Amino acid sequence: MSSEENPGKALKIIGGLFALLLLWPFLRAVSTSNDLNLFFSAAERLASLKNLYDPGYESQGWILKYYYSPLFATALLPFTLLPNMPFLPEQIPFSIIVLKLVWGLFMVWLIWDIAKLINEKFTFASPKKKAWFWGVLAFLTWRWCFLNLLYGQMTILVVWGVLRAFRNPELPTVKNLLPMSLGINIKVLPIFILGQYFLQQRWRAFFTVIFLTVLLAIVPFGYLPIDYHSALMKGWFQNINPFSGSHIVEVGEGGFVDFGALVTKYMTSLHIPGESTIYSFKWSHSEVFWSTQAFRLLVLMLSWLGLKIIEKGNYENKSFWQMALFLGVVPIAFPHQRDYSLMLQLPIVALIVKDWVDGQIRLTIAHKIIFVLGGVLMGNLLFLESFPAFVRLNWQGLRLQGIGGMVVWFGFVHYLVFSSNHVMHNLFKSK
Repeated sequence: MSSEENPGKALKIIGGLFALLLLWPFLRAVSTSNDLNLFFSAAERLASLKNLYDPGYESQGWILKYYYSPLFATALLPFTLLPNMPFLPEQIPFSIIVLKLVWGLFMVWLIWDIAKLINEKFTFASPKKKAWFWGVLAFLTWRWCFLNLLYGQMTILVVWGVLRAFRNPELPTVKNLLPMSLGINIKVLPIFILGQYFLQQRWRAFFTVIFLTVLLAIVPFGYLPIDYHSALMKGWFQNINPFSGSHIVEVGEGGFVDFGALVTKYMTSLHIPGESTIYSFKWSHSEVFWSTQAFRLLVLMLSWLGLKIIEKGNYENKSFWQMALFLGVVPIAFPHQRDYSLMLQLPIVALIVKDWVDGQIRLTIAHKIIFVLGGVLMGNLLFLESFPAFVRLNWQGLRLQGIGGMVVWFGFVHYLVFSSNHVMHNLFKSK
């Protein structure tokens, strides 16, 4: 085996340390109340043919909502059949312990597969640079894995599903697109990739994903009473409607990082639970709504511009660059996003780190400053959880992680424009 095929002990050490560090959030999640407790409660309601979406679920003084599909609640039904007897000193029900252990193992496997999918996409000038790439990428993205494992989140599944769809982008088969369609059914967020398919006129992939997503949505009609499932679908669509008041003026909970949440924080005088109020501006509901829609239109236009730049530029793995652009904008443009959702920018980070360590497209000093600033604001370069509680609360209260996500995405768009090796005024000419 050549040295190029075997980068040596460095990669094994990086992988081993990363895996060991995952034990921390994996084990903490078992004894910590997180969203898996809410998902389990939703599955219990489904078993009793009760409404999953209304009323909300009480948790540690908060009233939380279930935003996911009836199909996902169905997948958790087997865990409701396990004994609910208290277990461990914390008196956690045995059924929830099993659910969290199974979910954690599933997420760890997905993280491993995400690493393999990324590894397939990149070639390196030397084994040393490959080791540097994985060392830096592991350091920058471990916090996202930590947050998603600890809080029982879906973002790892969404990233994996999209990467699976783009493993062989020229083969839009059911097998390749089903994981992403499942992500849309559960979490909705990958639906923005449909916009990419539409703009690229990739009609086979576009309609296959639509077909699979609709099919997954109607599967529960096969085992639930029709009236009951119809009511569930109505409640689900009401909860995920991006134009609902709770998704425009985001004041129900603290800690959101998307653009709408930033506007609510900095441009209104509304009180957000757990956060200080800034009285600089007092925008109305209408002003928040229209500014949010204008921002979404802006990022859609920039995404389309990025597609054209990548299409005509000299990029390795063009489809991966295009996917990273569209997936990375989701946590800053979609409503109700938190810091763990920023993991959707993992492909962007992978591309930046690849160019940084491999030097195929030279990062300017300005770009390095931009990306370092974004990494600091998002908390990845600092590992925010290592700071005292008052620092974390103020950081989250000011929604600096959302600003960091915007810095990284807009910096990436800027990077695309200035790293392209063709003349901009010829951008929209036919090939």
